[in-house]
Amino acid sequence: MKLILVAFWISALPACHSAIWHFDLGGQGGSGLLGANVVDHLGDSIATGKEIPHHEVPGILYDDVQKVLEFHVGWGSHEAIRETDLRGLYVSSGLHGPASMTENANGGPVYSFTLENGYQPLNDPSGKTGQIHAQLRLADIGSYTVAQQEADLLGSRFYFSIASTFREGGEIRGQLLRVIPEPAHYGVAIGLLVFGWAIVARTRNRPVLKN
Repeated sequence: MKLILVAFWISALPACHSAIWHFDLGGQGGSGLLGANVVDHLGDSIATGKEIPHHEVPGILYDDVQKVLEFHVGWGSHEAIRETDLRGLYVSSGLHGPASMTENANGGPVYSFTLENGYQPLNDPSGKTGQIHAQLRLADIGSYTVAQQEADLLGSRFYFSIASTFREGGEIRGQLLRVIPEPAHYGVAIGLLVFGWAIVARTRNRPVLKN
């Protein structure tokens, strides 16, 4: 009986493995979107931003089954964000990789954000304060495959950068840092294991009735 129960709980583990991964923004200068997170930054931008909730999504999530990245960030002084405005006018933004927080990726962004796919200026069209609400499905980009992108994403080797007229190479930046431990539902699996072992222990300790 004990072996049957153990086998059942072990076999149930893969089904409990969550496919949703959570990310925070950060870098060598601190948490969030910061000028200090830009590699070789000039140190003279005080603009800031952060992950922001959108409907039921808390910020930045990745579904490794659907291969979809939910990306929700904001920057600037709008009341929904309450951070610090860009010094320049918004030019562009995107996800770059692969690169560590102390490196710049080669070439342009892997994925860009525009008015057509998630970027929204707030207060005025300058983009000094704004937000991005986007769903990105990973796709092969030349020789950079979905599998390679996913490995770099889960390895915290993607970053988000906003270019402005103040600094076209990137005024603020945030590394997508995978939250550990993940996936979040490991606790469910552990709970099931504990429950299973409790049944095993109870069965083992049950007194044997003699005829």
